[in-house]
Amino acid sequence: MVWIMHSIQEIYHTAIPYFWYISLGGVELFFSLSGFLIGRILLSLFLNPQFKLRDIPVFWIRRSLRILPLYFLLYFAYLLMYNLYIYPVRFDISYLLFLQNIRSTPTFFGESWSLSIEEWFYLCVPVAILFFYCIASLFFRRRKAEIAFLFAAFGLILSMIIFRQASVESGIDHQAVIFRMDAIAYGLIAAYASMKIPRLSNSRSAQIITGGLALWFTAAIIKLAPDINAHTKPLYYPLCGIGSAAMVLGLYYYSFKRRILFVTHTSKISYSIYLIHLSS
Repeated sequence: MVWIMHSIQEIYHTAIPYFWYISLGGVELFFSLSGFLIGRILLSLFLNPQFKLRDIPVFWIRRSLRILPLYFLLYFAYLLMYNLYIYPVRFDISYLLFLQNIRSTPTFFGESWSLSIEEWFYLCVPVAILFFYCIASLFFRRRKAEIAFLFAAFGLILSMIIFRQASVESGIDHQAVIFRMDAIAYGLIAAYASMKIPRLSNSRSAQIITGGLALWFTAAIIKLAPDINAHTKPLYYPLCGIGSAAMVLGLYYYSFKRRILFVTHTSKISYSIYLIHLSS
């Protein structure tokens, strides 16, 4: 979705009215899917009776090995390419620390804005779950991991909603990391639901997907409507997050008659496509 819409803009040097939202919606789906997959990993990690503190650094290392090598390679490749053939670009260490989008969206290597959110989420959320796990251990004998997981997820969502509303008048970019950590947290809630509900029928799964789409398009209307109140605009983020997470959850339960090879193959290379499709 992101690749197609950006390609149209590059080819025709204009955005199709209202259709540009498809690319942004694709990123929101990416966030929810990421939260769903990571949420299942983290919940299984904390539910494990053999859980040890060193399991969290192991989680960080595994995530880093999947994301960082290609990202670092492309960052330096783009630096070289731009300085040789396009325009001078200075080395910026913030890109190596995923700080380039901490307060505003970067212009160089623009795709990396979403990876900043991803990496800080991976870093902070396990620590938040561990914090609530320690507190829950003082009051509960059972389900400590589940309680900590939900407190971390809902706490992150609620804090981001309040933070965005409080900054409406400031004009700060709400795509920055400090305002968008909840984008992945909705996937955590979907992950929790998937581990508590054993199975659903295709008809019920389709209802969840349809409900997610309805929320998704409601969010699009709020995002695109020119006369929406400034304090209503931030509702786009939770509505889109819930809608995207619902679609991911519904598709998780939906039983397809056969595997679609195009989807299977594309899923393996989508991260690479995302990182090279715009800056190249």
